[in-house]
Amino acid sequence: NLVRLHKDASLSLFELFNVQRQIDQIHSREVSLPSGGQLVIDPTEALTAIDINSGRSGGKSNFEDMAYRTNMEAAKMIPLQLRLRDIGGQVVADFIEMRDKAHWREVEKTLRAGMKEDRARYDVGKIGPFGMLEIVRQRLGSSAISISTEICPFCKGTGVRRNAEWSSQQALREI
Repeated sequence: NLVRLHKDASLSLFELFNVQRQIDQIHSREVSLPSGGQLVIDPTEALTAIDINSGRSGGKSNFEDMAYRTNMEAAKMIPLQLRLRDIGGQVVADFIEMRDKAHWREVEKTLRAGMKEDRARYDVGKIGPFGMLEIVRQRLGSSAISISTEICPFCKGTGVRRNAEWSSQQALREI
C-alpha cells in the first residue's frame, strides 16, 4: 500500500514532488516566500545570518499587515531551511520591524512550532527590540551544500562550485 507505480511519463518524480526546486533552493542564497518576500541566507565563519526582505510584497497602504504576513511566512520557512541545509551553530534572523507586540509573539510562536519537527537540539530566543532573533542549532551531519560542492581551484577557497558527482547526477537527470 505504500508503493505506487508512477505512470505519468511527462513529469519526472523530481518535478511531481518539487524536489528539484527544493534542491535548487538549498544551493541558492535567496529563498522566495509565497507573498513575494524573500529570505536571504548568508553563512559566515561565526554565524549564519538570515535577512527577511519584503520584496515585491511591499505596500505603502498598510505596511504593518505586509510586515506581519511576510514575517509569518519567514517564520514557517526558516525551520525548513535550517533542516534542509543542516545549518548548525548560531543563526541570527533579522525580521521586518513591526509595532504590534502581539504580532511579534505570533511570529515567535510560529517559528517555535516549526522547530519542533527538528531532530537536532536547538534553542530559540526571543525577538529583540531591533527585530533580531537568535537560534542555536546542532548540526546533525554533513550539509547538502558541503556534500555537493568543492573548493574552487581557481580562486582557492573564496568561492565554491558544484563537484563532479553532483554535476554528473544533474546531467543524467536532465537527460
